[in-house]
Amino acid sequence: MSNKNHSGNIVEQSAVNADSAEVSTSASLSAVKSSEVSRAETSSAETAGAEASSVVSSIEVSTAETSAASLAFLARLADTLESRLPANGGDPQGSYVAKLYSKAPDGFLKKVGEEATELVMACKDQDTQKIIAETADLWFHSMVALSYYGLRPEQVVQELARREGVSGLEEKASRPKD
Repeated sequence: MSNKNHSGNIVEQSAVNADSAEVSTSASLSAVKSSEVSRAETSSAETAGAEASSVVSSIEVSTAETSAASLAFLARLADTLESRLPANGGDPQGSYVAKLYSKAPDGFLKKVGEEATELVMACKDQDTQKIIAETADLWFHSMVALSYYGLRPEQVVQELARREGVSGLEEKASRPKD
């Protein structure tokens, strides 16, 4: 019952936990029937099963809400980055992003390369907190590049969605040869 299109491992783990609750509830129902416990206890086990189903439903809703909030956040961040462009009055004296834009494209491209390297190092060290932090840095600087070239994170999400369900080998083979 994992939803791999949304919030990754957290949702998958929650769904696994909910699945376990449903299996446990089914086992409880079987035990109730086999030991001929009172009808009230059977009803209680059925209620637990309904509650487990409710948990699964709330996880699915929560995942959709989280995905929508994440996309909205990326859109707001992109709007902020666009506001720092020189053409929009971005001031290199008061804004880190405007300073990167003032040295464009080399300024932000250097940061993209630096953050990618730091992510590789964090992965090699298997340091999950650094992996998250360096991924955030890489995404941020990649969004700076997107904004500079008049592109939006929604376009990247659309491209990822287009690739969903397509073999990586097939997708790569379908790209134009340089």
